[in-house]
Amino acid sequence: MQKLFPPDQFAHLPPRSWEELIAMLRAEGHPLGRTVAAIQLAGHMPTRYDECAALLLAEMTNPIQFEVASLTPFPALTIAVLLAENLRPADYPQLQAAFDRWEAFHQEYLFKDLEKSPDHLRILTGGHREVD
Repeated sequence: MQKLFPPDQFAHLPPRSWEELIAMLRAEGHPLGRTVAAIQLAGHMPTRYDECAALLLAEMTNPIQFEVASLTPFPALTIAVLLAENLRPADYPQLQAAFDRWEAFHQEYLFKDLEKSPDHLRILTGGHREVD
């Protein structure tokens, strides 16, 4: 699968502590900061897989992650893609269960966004939805 968020793409972001990233991820009123925090947290998955996976899976359905900032998608979309790219296949059912809890219009937004990424779409839907 070609990653939409390759690790080196965000190497220029300033280093932040684990605690700072969690605080950013949960900060109300700052969707862009939450998106950046999710990206940086996903970068820790190789070394802190269980913690990152649990945190991002929980945040994927947190209502604040559906706030939209101008010029950026809602953070939950980024979190879903990051999880599709970084979760172990054994954990895909958890991702699919979280995605199933999204409202239909949020799912459709992501389907449209992933038209050129069928691997991501298959992971998120358990193969139940293909690119139209």
